[in-house]
Amino acid sequence: MLFNFDLFPFSELISELEQPEGERSNAPYWYRLSDGWYWIDVGETHLFRYTPACRDVWQPLRRASGLYVDYFLSTFFRDLLEHLPAMLEPIPAPLAERLSSMREWNDWVAERDKCREEGEEEEEEDCDLDDEVEKVGEFYNYGVNWWYERNIGVGYLNAGPHIWIWNDSTNIHVGWDNRGCLINGLPVWEAQMGQIALPIADFLNELLAFDHQLMGEMAERIVAARDYWADPRFVDNLLFLQQEQQDYAAMLGDTLSNATSRLPTDWLRVLSSIAAYPPSSKRS
Repeated sequence: MLFNFDLFPFSELISELEQPEGERSNAPYWYRLSDGWYWIDVGETHLFRYTPACRDVWQPLRRASGLYVDYFLSTFFRDLLEHLPAMLEPIPAPLAERLSSMREWNDWVAERDKCREEGEEEEEEDCDLDDEVEKVGEFYNYGVNWWYERNIGVGYLNAGPHIWIWNDSTNIHVGWDNRGCLINGLPVWEAQMGQIALPIADFLNELLAFDHQLMGEMAERIVAARDYWADPRFVDNLLFLQQEQQDYAAMLGDTLSNATSRLPTDWLRVLSSIAAYPPSSKRS
C-alpha cells in the first residue's frame, strides 16, 4: 500500500492514558485512540522514516515504532485531506516539466523565497513587476502558493519532511526533498530526495484503501473503549466518540465530492509570476 500505519496496541495505549493515581483518563477522544505510527511506501524506501542516527540521539520511549513517525493518525489524515483538493487539481504542462527535476525546482523556490525575505531592491527589479497590475507581494505569492498548497502539512513534527503530491493530468506524483531537514547537523529522514508517479485511479484506490483500513480499525477501538470506559459518567464522552467516528468516516467522501467545486487556480498568473523570476542561469 502507498499509505501505511500501525495503531499503538490498545492495552498499552490505555496504560498511557491512565492518571498517576490509577484513575481512568477523562475522555476517550478519537485522536487519542488513533495514536500510532505511519509511513508512505515509495518503493525502495519509506517516507516518514527516521535515520537510525537521528533516532539514536532522540532515544524515544516507545521503541515499538522502530524508525517511523510516532504520532496521531487523526492529524496526518486530516492534514492530507485538507490539501487533497489542490493535489488532485491538474497542473499545466510547463509546471509538470519544471517539476521533473525536484532539485532544480526547489532550489529555485528557495532562492526566490530568499529574494522575497531580504527585500533587496535589485532583486525586485529582476522580477520585472508591473505595479499597475499587482503589488509585489501579491504577484510573488502566485508563483509559489500553488506549490505550498500541495505540500503535506507536518508542522507538528520537529524538522518534518517536505513531501508534495501533484497531478499532471495523467499521473499523481509524490515527491520529497529533505536535504534541509537536519537536527544537530544530522539528517532526519532516510528518504532524502526523489519522486514516484502512479496513475490517478491507482492513487485514489490507495486513498480509499487507507481510509477503509483506518476507519475499520478505529471502529474496533471504539467498541473496546465502550468496554473500558463503562462507568456511567463517561456516557456522553462515548456518544461524542461515536459521532467523531461518523465524522471521520465521511471526510474522504466529502472531500472528493467537494474537490470539483474548489476555486480553480489562476494558472496564467502563476506562470507569469514564475516567468518574471527566471532561474539564476538565465539571469544576468
